[in-house]
Amino acid sequence: MNREALRARQLLAQCGRGPVWRGGYSVKTVRELSVGRPCITLGFVLRETASRISYRDHHGTSKFISKRWAVHTEPCPSCPDYVEDEMPG
Repeated sequence: MNREALRARQLLAQCGRGPVWRGGYSVKTVRELSVGRPCITLGFVLRETASRISYRDHHGTSKFISKRWAVHTEPCPSCPDYVEDEMPG
């Protein structure tokens, strides 16, 4: 595992979930929707364009996936780390 992936994992572990802002960059996770199960975590977002997302997987390898697939970077109701906002009153 390289230093960048290790640092990203440590930052996510410190905050517990969601994007972490450190030094002007955000650590986000790319997830793939899975029918009938929680979403599958693919890795940490490196770069996002209009048509695809580049990410670093759990082994430290750089990969990309088309946005045509059911992928997302923000937690959805099927994600294990999704937190519902409570409405006051």
